[in-house]
Amino acid sequence: PDYFKIVTKPMDFNTITDKLASRVYENVLEFKSDMELVFENCRLYNKLEDNIVRKAGNELEEIFRKSWASHDIESKLQTGKAELTREEKMMKECDKIVHFLKKHKYAQPFLKPVTADILQNPELWAKYQDVIKEPMDISTLANKLRRRKFKDIDEFKDACHLIFDNCFKFNFPGDPVHKAGQHLKSGFKKRWRKLEEKFGIERLKPEAEAWKRVEGIVGKIANNDLSISFRAPVDKISVPDYYDVIKQPIDLGAIQVKVQAKEYGSPAEVKDDMDLLFANCRQYNGEGDPVRSRGEELSAVF
Repeated sequence: PDYFKIVTKPMDFNTITDKLASRVYENVLEFKSDMELVFENCRLYNKLEDNIVRKAGNELEEIFRKSWASHDIESKLQTGKAELTREEKMMKECDKIVHFLKKHKYAQPFLKPVTADILQNPELWAKYQDVIKEPMDISTLANKLRRRKFKDIDEFKDACHLIFDNCFKFNFPGDPVHKAGQHLKSGFKKRWRKLEEKFGIERLKPEAEAWKRVEGIVGKIANNDLSISFRAPVDKISVPDYYDVIKQPIDLGAIQVKVQAKEYGSPAEVKDDMDLLFANCRQYNGEGDPVRSRGEELSAVF
């Protein structure tokens, strides 16, 4: 229980192996530094010279040092290596993002492709196949990136967003997997901003025409007669249990205000809120309820 109080920079061989596979290391010296950190941590925690773990660590360190020396790695570094292009450097940053996603606290539901065995429910599996037309997961993302199958970082970014979009499309707000997707997406967005800052990439706003269309679509939905139940926040007095059920409320009025104030980063974020509006409707209103029926019709219009 006291290990992480003493060892503040933990490192292990599994993490190193994963970083190698994900091309996280900028150079071999970063790899060597992590290996040395493993042995330093071993000595730091296991103080006694005759401790069995410390002895094993010392033996492994000696094997590593001899292997490193026998391969003459240090002198080979002096010969130099072709400088990476800007595109290659950006792809290396994407390698780091994938490693981050793999190790994220909430990554578990997204590590592997969704299968019938994972869902363990034939009806749910059939629904998944019907709803999700373009599946994506972190292992597929990592394999494609490792083989450099993305033409550029924007294509890689789109694949990342596909993981989140699929999550929010299939899982209702409030569902543990939906919540995990929100946490993972938040972490991804922070790492992506760091990449943009590092390479001086301007976060370009969509063209004015695109935003004009978005505003027109949202306005059209808000003015539709079917939208009467969705134009303003649900009244807590009239529907006292609504906010116990719906943890992420949204309404058309709020969406319109955000669009007009240019608070959305992209049209896709507007769509996310619209999808949330209809998902909330389905979650709270049962089959056959007039509000649900209007919501489904309005969703089809959208």
